[in-house]
Amino acid sequence: MNTRVLQVANLGLALFLGACGDDPATVTCGTNTTLVDGACIANDGPTCGANTTLTNGMCIATTPTTCGPGTVLAGDHCVVDQTAPSPVTGLTAAVSGTNVNLTWTAGAGSTGSLVVRLDAGETDDPAYGKTYAVGDTLANGGKVIAVGAATTFADAFTVPGRYSYRVYSINATGNYGTGREAATITTIPTQAATLALALTAGTATVSTQPANLAVAAANLVFTTDHANVDVTITNNTAGPLYSPRIVVKSLSVGTLAGASTNAAGDDYVLATIGALLPGASRTVSIQIDGVLVTDTINASIELEESGLASFGSNVGASKGGGSVSVRLPTVRGNNNDDTVLTDSAFAPSGRYLYGITKWTTGVSRIDTATGDATTIAAFESPAAAGMCMRVGADNVATIAFGLGSHRQGSSGTGLGVARIDLTAMTVLQTASLDYPTTARSQSCAFSADGSRVALSAGSDVYLFDVTTMTFVDTVPATAADIDPVDSGLGNLHQLAFDAAGTSIYAIDKNSTIVKIDPAFAVTNHHTVASSTPVWSLQFVGTKLWWAASNGVFSFDGTTEVKVPVVTSAHNILSISGTTAKITTNNGVFETIDLTTGAASEISTIDNTSRMGHRGAVMP
Repeated sequence: MNTRVLQVANLGLALFLGACGDDPATVTCGTNTTLVDGACIANDGPTCGANTTLTNGMCIATTPTTCGPGTVLAGDHCVVDQTAPSPVTGLTAAVSGTNVNLTWTAGAGSTGSLVVRLDAGETDDPAYGKTYAVGDTLANGGKVIAVGAATTFADAFTVPGRYSYRVYSINATGNYGTGREAATITTIPTQAATLALALTAGTATVSTQPANLAVAAANLVFTTDHANVDVTITNNTAGPLYSPRIVVKSLSVGTLAGASTNAAGDDYVLATIGALLPGASRTVSIQIDGVLVTDTINASIELEESGLASFGSNVGASKGGGSVSVRLPTVRGNNNDDTVLTDSAFAPSGRYLYGITKWTTGVSRIDTATGDATTIAAFESPAAAGMCMRVGADNVATIAFGLGSHRQGSSGTGLGVARIDLTAMTVLQTASLDYPTTARSQSCAFSADGSRVALSAGSDVYLFDVTTMTFVDTVPATAADIDPVDSGLGNLHQLAFDAAGTSIYAIDKNSTIVKIDPAFAVTNHHTVASSTPVWSLQFVGTKLWWAASNGVFSFDGTTEVKVPVVTSAHNILSISGTTAKITTNNGVFETIDLTTGAASEISTIDNTSRMGHRGAVMP
């Protein structure tokens, strides 16, 4: 048996040597073998391909250092790139002829842009990973009108009205940046119609239709000496109509009941408060007094947009009509659901109103078409409550808030500032500062360019740099981290920057105004002669303006002047040229002439205890 084993072994060696050759010096080995001491020895393993390494006879993938198109390195492997490019900036919309011209600056990291026309201010965004072509629609109806590398687009229109757009940046892997929104209004011609109401027959007809709205009349009823008819308006313009009203230019017989009067002396009734969306209808009942059953009433009417304004807990028609109370989400056990809007601002399209309150810890978005309100962005601290807000470029808001609200004696003490992207509904940055007392934090003001904000805490004024998101130390040499400016007054009630944004004016409830100059020196500026308290303070042009219990006043640095005729004022919502929109102590929202005091009532506020805070008028 041993002999046979030896023979087999010798035979294997002979075969092996024969394959390699008899002369070790001249042997050539085959694939995957190496000549070692005259013998061809098999290698440890095969030859490995790119991005692999031979380990123990096996080809093992090496850790990548670069990834292919559309992927990024995550740890030790490549994954699909889902990083969004930066949003576009500086989006504007302007009408030229029959075009709306859009311009913007491309976002960093983008290769192009997606341009969407919004039917009525939709909030949906393009779907991740989906490629869109011109003519496609987003989930809520926004229409894609351009895709590509251009940073301008001319959108031709045929139907007049309000046009809203959103532009998204796109990168090479198909990711979308946060959208940016802009809106503009193309001229809407006079919307005139004629109604014929035959009382005996009980028929109501529209003999002349307006150009871009539709009017219907129905349910004509005669009772004793008056007639009632339902008039329905349908919006056929390109965008929302805000608080449309029916202005009666002439009646062949009778008078319009329950009417308000506009600046031209015409009677009108408000069809609705809020946004009437494209294609939507609204019906209002009109009563005409002093008629006989045998009469046929011919009425010439015009339909026009009033616009919107917000103040306190109310939203109202800014050019005429009533107001409605805003119902915000109940938070932190607050049972008062008509919470005060301490400040608010409208979205570019006007469809949404963004508001902060002294109860909620975030920004509420109110749909002006439905009245629905949702808190969309929470502040850093659960004890925070908003005092004032400013919406800057690209729909990014800066919110100044007090920790512990503006309620004196609350457990929270401090101030904060938040930057919030209102389009993406996200908090971008926050900064906060504690102070050592329970001083009341209740007022703040922004410089005209929005780069600085002043906040009060008791008698102190804190200054915040929005660009760097840091509080300013007014006395760097002291050991304290942040020093405020001591105004020398009691609890500060209002603040205002001058036109240059360098000096700050502060007033307390005793109506003493001090000026804080750029070097933080405090001087007594003026003691007002008006009644206390002063509810609002703002610097416009070269004058300080304020609302007080006995009127509207201005001070040019030398002389205090009272606006004639105006007997009470609770808040100045806006000043434009020689005209201001104000709320009065008895709950009237009106426009006044700052030179003559002539007033035009807009509406009566339904909750007069909720109007002492800043308001906003829709652009």
